Amino acid sequence: TQVLIWTSEELKAIHLSPGNLTSDAGDIISSDNIRATFMRYVMANLLGDRETGCRDVTLLDTVLVADVITNSTTLNFSPKTSRPVWLSIDIPSNAKPGLYYGTLNICGDDEKQQQLLNYEVHVSEHQLPPVHEWSYHLDLWQNPFSEARYHQVETWSDAHFKAMQPSMQLLANAGQKVITAVLTEDPWNSQTYDKYHSMIKWVKKRDGTWEFDYSHFDKWVSFMMDLGIDKYINCYGM
Repeated sequence: TQVLIWTSEELKAIHLSPGNLTSDAGDIISSDNIRATFMRYVMANLLGDRETGCRDVTLLDTVLVADVITNSTTLNFSPKTSRPVWLSIDIPSNAKPGLYYGTLNICGDDEKQQQLLNYEVHVSEHQLPPVHEWSYHLDLWQNPFSEARYHQVETWSDAHFKAMQPSMQLLANAGQKVITAVLTEDPWNSQTYDKYHSMIKWVKKRDGTWEFDYSHFDKWVSFMMDLGIDKYINCYGM
């Protein structure tokens, strides 16, 4: 769920700190299972009445969208501004059903700059099986080249894989089944902000035959499989 913070004055170093969830029976869900982080705005194309935005994006209007769930728990606020907070709760499989009560502490350097927001969570009797047993077919495309640009690291370096681990682990935890692999250079003619490069190096030799280097492809697929995304590999080469 989301929380909205609004301020009429300048607030410096506002920090988010969730507390434990507690039921009337005294059962506790630890705050270790709760994340409260700020959201960041990005510019997006407003499609309006158009059915697709794949072409003529220069003709589309733009709009600010609260889209990126950051890892930041601290933020400075300018007067008369607002910011969404994303509150995410991972209910343990052994949690007892019932109504739980929680608090989100929003505090700054000044003791007066503190708000305590109360909320409730209803834990049902239903229990999901482990993620690897889910039958739902989730296929969200991944773009490792976008991650490299965002984190300013060399593609396929150790730093690149380290930077991708948190987001790809979130994807695995959501039940992702498919690894996105690209076999040719820029198969979608740069329709995406960061174009996809070939994960296989194609080398045409002097005698006219072809040689293929799968080292990047293998590293990428092995990395994803180690995170638990190991049911399918979708290979694109249009």
